[in-house]
Amino acid sequence: SSNVAHSNDDCAEASMSAAGSVDNGDACLSTAASMPPLMRICDCAKLVRSVNSKGPFWECKHCNNIYEGINASKTLCHVLKIKGTQNVAACKEEIPLIYLQRYEDLYSWQHRGKEAKAEEIVARSNMTAARQDKNCCIFKATVQEFTQSPPPSNN
Repeated sequence: SSNVAHSNDDCAEASMSAAGSVDNGDACLSTAASMPPLMRICDCAKLVRSVNSKGPFWECKHCNNIYEGINASKTLCHVLKIKGTQNVAACKEEIPLIYLQRYEDLYSWQHRGKEAKAEEIVARSNMTAARQDKNCCIFKATVQEFTQSPPPSNN
């Protein structure tokens, strides 16, 4: 049998096993790089959202558990096994590396995004203040020029 993994799951499992070869690791890195980053947790095929007679729910295809309601933060904490933050059980299954990397990247992007947003708000506030100062100076100069110039003649 070949040491080269043939599917995403096989690839991830091979990279995580002690018997995995360097070739399997390289195959996993190239496969992971070819998968698009997650923009939303619900974009992952392993996390399925749906509705039944009881209402909305989501299913983790890693552990095959079903959870009532739809909450992206809880879903992400479930697969990342972050305990105590969202009142959701951690996934009991080993998450294949190819998926785990995508979940970690999404989590980092979301948290980095909040910091970037805060910086952007400060920058916009500073730009607005500078613009208002400039407009105020222009207005004052216009008023001063208007009050100092003689009235137009009506000939």
